[in-house]
This record gives sequence, structure tokens and C-alpha cells, in this order.
Amino acid sequence: MKDRDPDTGVMCDLGTGNLDFARIFAHHQVEEYIVENDRPNVTPRQTAEVGYDYLRALRF
Repeated sequence: MKDRDPDTGVMCDLGTGNLDFARIFAHHQVEEYIVENDRPNVTPRQTAEVGYDYLRALRF
């Protein structure tokens, strides 16, 4: 899973961009999540934690 910054179109941490993952997941069954950010501005661990926190709170 990747998210995009709405202003620049550049990859950003999951849940901080403009993609509506709740809507996507409501229509497609997900078996596993793979979180990616091609251009993290923090450490890989920090970007993974942001994505994990987002997914744990996401309701669909």
C-alpha cells in the first residue's frame, strides 16, 4: 500500500495522503497489508509505525 501527498503527488506515509483506503477496503477483501513509502522523510521504522497506527484505527 502506498499513499500520495495531495499537493505534490509524491509518496507519503500511509494515512497522511489523499487515498481513501476505507472505501477501497470496503469493496475488496484484504488478506495482508504491505506498507511502502518510496521517499520517507523519517526512518523506515517511523514510517512503518505511522502506517501501522493508521491501519489499526481504520474502520470500513
